[in-house]
Amino acid sequence: MTEMSRERTARAIWIYLRAIDEIPALEPGEAERLARAAREGDHTAGPALARAFLRLPARIAFELGKPGQPPLLLIREGNRELLRAAESYRPESSLSFKEYAAGRIEAAVGRILDSGRRD
Repeated sequence: MTEMSRERTARAIWIYLRAIDEIPALEPGEAERLARAAREGDHTAGPALARAFLRLPARIAFELGKPGQPPLLLIREGNRELLRAAESYRPESSLSFKEYAAGRIEAAVGRILDSGRRD
């Protein structure tokens, strides 16, 4: 990766992190309400739930990422898994949505790191 390419990537990450930092946190009980609505067929509820937790994949990607591993790849995979978690979460489980999603995201990021993917 060239220096110019690294700078563009760093800037893109900075812009993305600033953007997701502007997303308001959910009110207590809102994650469960959105999860129930998503499971009942509301096609806007799952994405709304995932959007509220976009900081989570970014945090996990930076915590688990290795030097030289493209953070955008890890964030992208984490975001995909976050959306899957929002669509499959059962509010009646003993885990909060954040705990459930974090476990799935950590597993997805771990698979990328273990595979050595860099795309």
